[in-house]
Amino acid sequence: PENLKEEIAKREDHLKKFKRELETANLVNKSVRTELLKVEIRKTERAIKYLKQKAIIMEEEKRNQSKISRDIGREYYKNSILLNAKQGYLPPGADELYYEICRMRMRFR
Repeated sequence: PENLKEEIAKREDHLKKFKRELETANLVNKSVRTELLKVEIRKTERAIKYLKQKAIIMEEEKRNQSKISRDIGREYYKNSILLNAKQGYLPPGADELYYEICRMRMRFR
């Protein structure tokens, strides 16, 4: 996302430059140059829009990835406590109530 932000900023600078050029070209005379500039402006605007969408999608994916890994870690911890409860071992930090719940689950499996 960092280099995407730089890319977006660069494209926005290009866009400003093209718009300034278009204004001066319009003042001088309407020519092929103004049409080319208009095309260039449209292209740059589309590129900026696309890059911004891509940045948003990448942020989403990064957030989801950390959420998934957190869930996996949580699941692993719960399973290890259950396994230890099956063997009659209470891990440090797990309270008695949770240990009892684990034992009850083992009984009903």
